[in-house]
Amino acid sequence: MRKRFLMAAVGVCLVMAATVVLARPAKRLDPATQTCRVFTPVTIEEGRQLFKSVCKSCHTRDNTVGAPFIHSESKISRAWNRVFETRYPACAKNGSWAALSDEQLMRVNDFLFMNSADSYDPQSGKDCG
Repeated sequence: MRKRFLMAAVGVCLVMAATVVLARPAKRLDPATQTCRVFTPVTIEEGRQLFKSVCKSCHTRDNTVGAPFIHSESKISRAWNRVFETRYPACAKNGSWAALSDEQLMRVNDFLFMNSADSYDPQSGKDCG
């Protein structure tokens, strides 16, 4: 009986995890290049690492450079696209983004787009598959 309950619990967890993974966007239109960016685990992980090592080096809580604290859910997906298309943040204008290639910037944008504030809404029919 206990074994059957454990197997059922594991099955429910797997289904829930798959639902969350599938509910996230799988691609995005990059407004700057007008190309369709298809997300892969490798490119999203690279974007996450770049965001963590480059962007979060300034955009942390209580930083000394005056950069606002940000995380992936700080903006909705369209807003993240706008940030990277127009390069309006001060850090884009002061040359801080020069440390990243155009492809690396697109991967950071992919990561932020995929994990934005509006990337998953359990109450939305769009996320049901």
